[in-house]
Amino acid sequence: LLGTVSIIYLLFDMIVAPVTRLQGGLERMREKDFGVRLPVDRSDEFGMLASGFNQMADRLQSVYGNLEQMVSTKTYALEQQNRELALLYDSAAFLQQPQAAKEMCEGFMQRISGYFHADGGSVRVLDPNQGNVHMLVHHGISNALIEAEHCMKVGDCLCGEAVVKRVAVVHDLRRIDDGHKLQCHREGFTTVSVFHIYAQRQHLGFFNLHFRKPTTFNARETALLETLGQLLGTAIENQRLAAREREMAISEERNLVAQ
Repeated sequence: LLGTVSIIYLLFDMIVAPVTRLQGGLERMREKDFGVRLPVDRSDEFGMLASGFNQMADRLQSVYGNLEQMVSTKTYALEQQNRELALLYDSAAFLQQPQAAKEMCEGFMQRISGYFHADGGSVRVLDPNQGNVHMLVHHGISNALIEAEHCMKVGDCLCGEAVVKRVAVVHDLRRIDDGHKLQCHREGFTTVSVFHIYAQRQHLGFFNLHFRKPTTFNARETALLETLGQLLGTAIENQRLAAREREMAISEERNLVAQ
């Protein structure tokens, strides 16, 4: 009897108790209690099993804890992509409509300013023959700034430098030594961005976004603005080609009448 009782006690302590603890841990984990851990006080197979259970619980707790954050991040990324696609589609559809260049640029600036929450902006067209940059449309800037930069030489001011370099730049006026001398800085703008307008590798001009709060653009936003600049450039070039075709048609008609 004593031997039987001793054997039962040993079996319970060596086999039944570890299995019972493991079963209890699984039940708690089934109820999403990922903080459960089993004591590892043995070096045999049951100790290895308890250690593996704890590692699995650590992994599940980490994944489940970050799941909500991962879903939120992914949802935000999808929302941003949908907003970008909506802006591209809306801008492309608007630029394809037959309209004057000024109205087209005004609608373009209205869309991107609303998307990026810009406090001001302008579209400037390059005159390669005279070497000048003309401000075609503008909003959110004062008459003094419009008068000062309505027509300027390539290379003048920050925008003119961007035309020479032909790269998109974002100027933080607080970090420029002579920033206080710039009219846009005196009007309270802290960030001025310059993005170019291209059509088939032909530089047609650029557009500005003015911000009163410090603003930066990530790689996705920069690529989006560059793509929008290409869409605007293509629309402007199509208008110029259509105007040349009309001029050619009128010239041919006049020649025919003269003959």
